[in-house]
Amino acid sequence: MDTNVYDPRTSKFNPKVLAGYLVLGANPFRDWLYNGLSANSFTFFGYQEDALVSERIKRALEKATPSENCALLLSGGLDSSLLYKINQNITPFCCSWEIFPEDYQKDQYSSRGDDIRYARRLAGNRLIEVDITKDFWGIHKVAIDLLDEPSVTMSLPALYLAFQEVKKRGFSTVLLGEGADELFGGYDYLHREHYSHLSLDESWDKYLEISSFFSPTELERYFCPDLTKAFSKVEVEIKPNVNNIQDLVQLVDIRHRGINNYVARAQSLADNFGLKLVCPYLDAEVVELAKQLPPEQREDKKILRVLARDISVPKEIIERTKTRFIPPVEVLGERVAIKRNILGGILAQTGILKHDNLDELLNQSTSVRNHSSKLWSLYTLEVWISGGYNVR
Repeated sequence: MDTNVYDPRTSKFNPKVLAGYLVLGANPFRDWLYNGLSANSFTFFGYQEDALVSERIKRALEKATPSENCALLLSGGLDSSLLYKINQNITPFCCSWEIFPEDYQKDQYSSRGDDIRYARRLAGNRLIEVDITKDFWGIHKVAIDLLDEPSVTMSLPALYLAFQEVKKRGFSTVLLGEGADELFGGYDYLHREHYSHLSLDESWDKYLEISSFFSPTELERYFCPDLTKAFSKVEVEIKPNVNNIQDLVQLVDIRHRGINNYVARAQSLADNFGLKLVCPYLDAEVVELAKQLPPEQREDKKILRVLARDISVPKEIIERTKTRFIPPVEVLGERVAIKRNILGGILAQTGILKHDNLDELLNQSTSVRNHSSKLWSLYTLEVWISGGYNVR
């Protein structure tokens, strides 16, 4: 099977890959490898209770974390803070998102400048702050152009500028806290409370509805019938054959949203700067330990919070609410330009986007679930395909 989302020679999309991208945010048919860990072969097994598992995870993270000539992207969240406390020989970097105005904080889950505040609390004057206010849109275009797959990852400009600064300061290795949310249930939509009253099939439908950029229902409403048909085939191929709800949602998340999306894109940017990318939470030993945990310990990063208390991570970081970064569709005066880019783009021109409902999609209220993320996913796909930058 051809696993490319778009063939520039024929100007045609692969319906199955495109449908997977629109729902999951990543190509579900690329089996990207990280350090020998195959995304699509990943599975859970065995559930062995282990009262000492947090200590075992700590030892495994220590072994997986280089200390020589190594930088860490420190967000001030639980995952990267644990890595810093485990090995304070590494040098912490943090990106400042304060480019965005105060009214950007649309809901309790969005974040503006909190990362810097928490990172300063942990690392003090050792922290190297990276200002991403320099041409956010231009850097986003540069980063997109380096990828062999489109990506909805909003932090691409931050990663690009952080890696650039890490390289400039002479470091050869950069650490990320990726994998912890997927392995240990950090995202809200992975929590069992959403699915406890549902059957396994109902849980799968619910997961797609609450976690996707475009849910299957929205895919049917806004895109051509071929894409809806294609996603019904995608579901058959990506839905894990397991009998446990927690395994079901976490497997899809780590395979397609974790490894095949964010880590793969970060690897492309690190390669551009000649940096070695290390994700300690995806080290083989850490992954094996996570696999052994029962579902109730693989939720809300409970086992990592135990470890954080043991090694004196500040309480406010341990209890920090998980935040998400909402694409800046509304707040940088770019909504009109982004809509124009989508209206004139190949998805609309080829009829993949339904013209009858396109105006509704582009003019939805910001209160609609994932509204900004929907526009961002379409916009970044158009930018990636065109190889040009048409917003400005």
